Amino acid sequence: MDTMVTLTVIRNGEVKTVSTTVEAYGIKSMSVDSRPTVGYPTQLVCEIDSADTLTHTFWYVGSEVRAATGVSRNGSMVTSRYEIPELSDEDWGYYTCVAQYSNLPMVFQRLPLIPEQACLFLLFVSLSFQPA
Repeated sequence: MDTMVTLTVIRNGEVKTVSTTVEAYGIKSMSVDSRPTVGYPTQLVCEIDSADTLTHTFWYVGSEVRAATGVSRNGSMVTSRYEIPELSDEDWGYYTCVAQYSNLPMVFQRLPLIPEQACLFLLFVSLSFQPA
């Protein structure tokens, strides 16, 4: 996918703005499709620009490689999904989506899956902290 990039360059004290088109590829976004709740299914979603040479997507759960549970294509975008059929306390942690291309370097992105209570606790602690 071609993307316009604008750069500001300073050369010999002179400021110039230069625009150029570059081929951008890779993971555009990662998300959880619903509120993660213990005992219920949870699905992680990874949106990937396929650059027409995407050959494979997979996931790391911690340090273990797992196959995507679903892959779909819409134009140049590919959606890779990883489903946890019944979320348990052991499932909290980092999930990494990996996109492998035939002619480009592999790309990856990590997504932490943490309990909502942990987020609320961290928010409470940060709001309660009063610097001396």
